[in-house]
Amino acid sequence: MTSTPLATLTAQAAGLDGDYTRHSGRDGITQRMTSNRAPAAAVMRQGRWSNVRMVAKYTRHQSAAEAFDYL
Repeated sequence: MTSTPLATLTAQAAGLDGDYTRHSGRDGITQRMTSNRAPAAAVMRQGRWSNVRMVAKYTRHQSAAEAFDYL
């Protein structure tokens, strides 16, 4: 028997489909902040990270085309 993560159960109760983990919120806030050009330091504070590599990890799936907005 497998258990369903609490985050998924909570999302389903809110009417959302899909699988969620406790890091889904971190993924979303990090991607939203970087898309809106938030400074890395601000993103790091929200994620409680001391290393900018974590910001890169959580945004690795964003579209490569978005990079052109920053060049």
